[in-house]
Amino acid sequence: MFILDDIVLAPIKGLQWIAREIDKAAQAELEQESEDLTRELTRLYMLLETGRLSEEEFEVREAELLERMDALAARGGETERADGPVGSDATEPATPVAATDEGGDAPTLPAAAPSPAAATPSPSGAAT
Repeated sequence: MFILDDIVLAPIKGLQWIAREIDKAAQAELEQESEDLTRELTRLYMLLETGRLSEEEFEVREAELLERMDALAARGGETERADGPVGSDATEPATPVAATDEGGDAPTLPAAAPSPAAATPSPSGAAT
């Protein structure tokens, strides 16, 4: 029975392996590009400090590099969200855990903190 399962699932396992390898290659490329941008930004700062680059040209080239770094970070963030465990409920808000009173019979929810607006006096001087 297990041999039959292996034969039937072999194409799916092969596709999973290919997808993992593509993901590894993409992650390595993102890391390399990030390192290259950081190295280029460091070089720009050195050129500015030594006077080989004018302030105006530095600002233009720095803005380009920072824009590319932001775009790279956005792309990296998209892949990180996709890496979550399968079946995780990370997108659902957490629900409070019910606590029991001292008797242990009736579950109670934690008391909500008062809102800052309730403690702030109104402009007329009366509390709201």
